[in-house]
Amino acid sequence: MVLEVIAEVVLPFIGRVTGYILFDILGQIIFYSTGYLTLKTVTFGKYPENHSPKNGGNKKENHVIIIGAVIWMLGALVGYTYFGG
Repeated sequence: MVLEVIAEVVLPFIGRVTGYILFDILGQIIFYSTGYLTLKTVTFGKYPENHSPKNGGNKKENHVIIIGAVIWMLGALVGYTYFGG
């Protein structure tokens, strides 16, 4: 009975907390920073206007995070193609 409670309540809670923390670390720090630097370089400093990823989760922030994730995926693909495959 105690194991059922742990399996039904505690473990999903730990999984959700871990997922949120990992998403915040990946999304807000790694992907946002990579996307920010990439977009600043490509657009010669015109986009995005501000450097704060904690301003409410607007569309511009999401675009920057998506660009950062795409850059990391392309880097992994190129690395795997040339060095791992």
